[in-house]
Amino acid sequence: MHLIVAGFSVFAVWKWGDWLNWQKYHTTMLYFALCNVLYNVLVGDNYLWRFRADVFSNNLYPDLVYTLIVFPATTLLFLGHDPGTLSKRLIHILKWISLYVILEWVLLQFGRIEYQHGWNLLWSACFDSIMFPMLWLHHKRPLTAYLLSFPIALFFITYFDIPIESPTDNRKS
Repeated sequence: MHLIVAGFSVFAVWKWGDWLNWQKYHTTMLYFALCNVLYNVLVGDNYLWRFRADVFSNNLYPDLVYTLIVFPATTLLFLGHDPGTLSKRLIHILKWISLYVILEWVLLQFGRIEYQHGWNLLWSACFDSIMFPMLWLHHKRPLTAYLLSFPIALFFITYFDIPIESPTDNRKS
């Protein structure tokens, strides 16, 4: 299922993406990927949500697929079709939030995503409602987006009581 999502993401970028100008969106693609990598490294097994492997037995593979393919494609499609006016941008953001919530619902129905620590699809919708404006903000004002990312992450970590793991916590003694 994750490979289908990745394949559709590649097709969508090829068909509708502003891939000829991908350099304009490159730093925001990296921001999205970095945020996902930091989430996975910091929370370890204390995740709020986690993609479950479908083709490979290791959950690292779907994370790599999303980090390296789906999320950059999302960024390119989302920012490449920014309508410009505030009211149209709000509708554009709401469409992307809806798309992500529907996709996650499908993944949930097929057992390809799992939650813990009280996370659920409604929380994902709230997160997506923050994430898409943050992608736009990063594209326009990267430093502001980085500065706002810290309190947002801190909120989720404290609200859901997520213990942060250090890289040495995962090593075998």
